[in-house]
Amino acid sequence: MLNANGEVDEEGLKRVIDAADGKQITFHRAFDEARDVFAAFEVLSRFDAVTNVLTSDGKPSALEAEPIIARLVEQSKGARCTVLAGAGLTVDAVQGFVASTKVSAVHFGSGL
Repeated sequence: MLNANGEVDEEGLKRVIDAADGKQITFHRAFDEARDVFAAFEVLSRFDAVTNVLTSDGKPSALEAEPIIARLVEQSKGARCTVLAGAGLTVDAVQGFVASTKVSAVHFGSGL
């Protein structure tokens, strides 16, 4: 869902939203490949259907991306879109990570 310039493909996203027929959309970790994640988040937050952005800022673990994720969480205040931090999170690390970033949603996968 990114174009060749590393920006959100807004036309492609509109087609996905239409195909989703009213369902909520999580913009997956293609977000991490955006040229500017803050600009990409701004674009995504303009689409009501996009309710989550899953990110680790391209790092193997979201734990390595705490400063960026914290800035995205700050940027998301007042937006309908939530930062969904994921990749490499563990049960033991999640409490400190949430306290540090103020993220309200996390994604667990194979790390558990």
